[in-house]
Amino acid sequence: MFGFDPSILWLLVPAVVVVTVPLLIVRSNEKRFWFLTSIPILWFLLFYGLVTRVRLAYGYWPSPGRPDPCFFSSTLTWHYVAIWASFPAVVIGAIAFILLTILRYRSSFQQARHRIGITVFATAFAAWCFNVLADPGNFIAWFLD
Repeated sequence: MFGFDPSILWLLVPAVVVVTVPLLIVRSNEKRFWFLTSIPILWFLLFYGLVTRVRLAYGYWPSPGRPDPCFFSSTLTWHYVAIWASFPAVVIGAIAFILLTILRYRSSFQQARHRIGITVFATAFAAWCFNVLADPGNFIAWFLD
């Protein structure tokens, strides 16, 4: 029923690269922690940045089928592709965040900055899940249309 679709690789490969390369380059676990904390927040900025750009370019808020994201100009197209790649990046980043938190910071939950980072990440990831599942404003439906 559900077979493997090889076209999904064009989304997964950039997402894995976007998440893992900074984690490999940065030597500090503290910087890795804050990078992973920022991924859902960056997705919101990227996605709603596109929604705002479409609003400014076309003069109306996007809704399903209007305007069709496949027919954007070249600058909007790159923004559109970046958002497609960022969907799996948020999920991969969440898994990496949980693993890093469990492996590196299990004894440091008492430190205020780690509690703040975990709270910020949990709030941002919950907001991302709500946004993707509940779709306020039908912007996700428009994007996936």
